[in-house]
Amino acid sequence: MFSERSVHLITSCTKGKNHQGHVWPTLDIDPKQTPDDAAYAWSNIVDDARSNQAVPALSLYSGNHWSTAKEILNSTRNLELWIISAGMGFLNSRDRVPSYEATFHQVPFRHDLWWKAITKSLGKHNRCATISQLMQSSPNDEYLIAASPVYIAAVQNDILKGIESLTHPLTQLTIVTSGAYAGPLEEYLIKSSSRMMKELGKVRTSS
Repeated sequence: MFSERSVHLITSCTKGKNHQGHVWPTLDIDPKQTPDDAAYAWSNIVDDARSNQAVPALSLYSGNHWSTAKEILNSTRNLELWIISAGMGFLNSRDRVPSYEATFHQVPFRHDLWWKAITKSLGKHNRCATISQLMQSSPNDEYLIAASPVYIAAVQNDILKGIESLTHPLTQLTIVTSGAYAGPLEEYLIKSSSRMMKELGKVRTSS
């Protein structure tokens, strides 16, 4: 997928968005739905919105967290920026997406099950459907992930599957999150009480 060794910065989406138009999809799941059924219904809504208005993900998000991510993107050679989104799945910053409102807090079942379902339903539109697919396609690259414990827990199975493809996982993967995370990815963690993206910027500078 990428012609030379790259750094992949993977971070969470932001609540702040530069909305296009006056109406946009808002995730609203019936608790009686299964994750797959809910993801399928949501993907149909997103597809309709995408056909009317869509912008590169890099332009959609806003706020301090996103500004720092863009600064790292602009100052780091061979870096690809990716987004973990509860509403859009796994995005590259160049993937085109509509305005939307969705967070994991709106999901009434296990977040890892939602992540599996939403990446299956919406992944066909994106450069890579999942984190594991990205790692499988570029097993020698470097991966830096910065997200809250809620997001890390939601995607941890996806990451663990991808780790199996990496040449030297402990030297290729770094995850920055707060001390609230406890799980199978702890050996890859840098726990930070400060802003995660600032901490990740320090990691990039020192690596």
